[in-house]
Amino acid sequence: MLLLKFDNVLDLQRKFIYELRRKILDTNEPSGELNIIFNNVLTKAMDQFLPANKKRKNWDFEGFKTFLLSIGIHLEEANLGFLEYRDREHIKQRYLNQIKKCLSSHNIPGKVIILSEIDKYWQEHLTNIDFLWEKIFLGNIQYDKIDWFIKECDMAFIEMIRRAEIAITRTCVEWHNKIGNDRENDVR
Repeated sequence: MLLLKFDNVLDLQRKFIYELRRKILDTNEPSGELNIIFNNVLTKAMDQFLPANKKRKNWDFEGFKTFLLSIGIHLEEANLGFLEYRDREHIKQRYLNQIKKCLSSHNIPGKVIILSEIDKYWQEHLTNIDFLWEKIFLGNIQYDKIDWFIKECDMAFIEMIRRAEIAITRTCVEWHNKIGNDRENDVR
């Protein structure tokens, strides 16, 4: 019964990934999916560094700036002065618009970026789950650890999706920045 429970968890994760892949493959332009991903990434970063339930003086502006830089937002665009005098909605809209600029570059292979990052992180997730299974059970199933293991699988899956969304966002922004730099160099 417990092994079936574990198999059901992995099956639900697999179905989620395959459905997402099918949705991306079936669309001509994945900008809607990219918008959702960009919004998820920025919302989660704001919740981490600029939480709504904390006063502005307790916000981690430096952490948020570091995050923006890590996904390819240029330093001048991650200016802390702007952050310190705005509310969360203004901050979110400014940087969401900055990230969404990459969608205006029609040369960005959004479908390829999404699929390659999802596939990479999904394979890593499956490898990690296999490793964890072998490490915990070492050939003999300990039924008292299966519930804990299933919770770990769920948390690892959520983390895998978060990391994949950040990688997709970073890759799109970097691609946009590269296209912009290439066009600048062509003009010169």
